[in-house]
Amino acid sequence: MQQASPTITNAIEAFGLVPEDWDCVCLGNNGGYSGANLWRLSPIRQKAVQPAWCLRRWPMSVTAKKNCSQCQLIQGTLRTAIRRGFPPSLLPVARPSREGQATWVTGKAVFEMTRWLPGEANYCQVPTERKLRSMMTTIAQFHQTHRTDSELGNPPGIAKRIDFINDLNNGLLAKIESAADIDNRFGTLALELTGNYRRLSPRILLQLLKVRDNHFPIQLCIRDLRHEHVFFEGENVSAIVDFGAVGPDHVAADLSRLMGDLVSSSPTNWTEALDYYNDCFALSTAERELIAVYDQSTTMLAGLNWMKWILLENRNFGEIQPIINRLERCRLRMLDW
Repeated sequence: MQQASPTITNAIEAFGLVPEDWDCVCLGNNGGYSGANLWRLSPIRQKAVQPAWCLRRWPMSVTAKKNCSQCQLIQGTLRTAIRRGFPPSLLPVARPSREGQATWVTGKAVFEMTRWLPGEANYCQVPTERKLRSMMTTIAQFHQTHRTDSELGNPPGIAKRIDFINDLNNGLLAKIESAADIDNRFGTLALELTGNYRRLSPRILLQLLKVRDNHFPIQLCIRDLRHEHVFFEGENVSAIVDFGAVGPDHVAADLSRLMGDLVSSSPTNWTEALDYYNDCFALSTAERELIAVYDQSTTMLAGLNWMKWILLENRNFGEIQPIINRLERCRLRMLDW
């Protein structure tokens, strides 16, 4: 049993629990990159079945006001999905504090508490057709709950990628390359990622510009949907976690990230996954094409974005090797482009 710090003890009490009744285990960032820290609370003495809880401290690099605002948006997004029929057991709904709030704030630190959700993110280790179907239909059902609030507009993620490419072409790429020459944490991968950018960016920029002014349904999306965020029990989805980036975009923003992780560049696998999704949430031909534009631009830009954060802005994401492993997968995907 770990001894919780006074701040963590106070946070546990703030959410209406007795600290002495819970085994509190610090998980650090638990493999994430946002700067958030997690603690798992398991009941020590069980007179009745009690759930485990997840205590989360939002990134300290972000202001408390902004973290609280984002947490309110997330919980509102989840409550809307549940109200419209999405299973609450699959979502990290917040336990309210004693004051009835979704967060508890002390100084610059913002905490929230959610039920510890069951399952494992093991699709990539043990992929099956039933798992893929369960995952794609579950995501489609979640998206469907927010489609009624959508409005036609230009996809925000497309504009952000165009702006980043313009920054890179106007001097940012040279700064990243200079920093990578001095700081060798990315090794030869830095040269390969910048080389791929120079090779691919003219074509991908044209793709982005082609869809920039087109109108698509814009709705609340997860926006950082990764295979690590979808849990399974057996071959069925048991939970979706990490809604920290929730915001307005087209569903292509979610699908491109998830499918890029899961099925890579195989046309057959992409078609199969989208067909499962389409059974619950119909996509037009233009929307399917938009997913591909999101995917290719994200894959090309991801490494440069990480190098900007780490080499130029000195952000700390903990161990760098998991980031390099992810970027190596991006590099491999771009070999045949």
